[in-house]
Amino acid sequence: MKHFLFISTLVLFSITVWAQAPTKLNYQAVIRDNSGVPLVSTPVSITFTVHKNTEGAQ
Repeated sequence: MKHFLFISTLVLFSITVWAQAPTKLNYQAVIRDNSGVPLVSTPVSITFTVHKNTEGAQ
């Protein structure tokens, strides 16, 4: 009975860990001024908004 409980717990734990794999958001940008020149070594502020359950929405 101990082996069954141990194996069941191990299987449930491994499924839970596998199901929680994070997805990545890779993002890279070039910040330009109004004339199109890249701003190099200039501090900028960026705001991201991530909406839940809106895949493909515009």
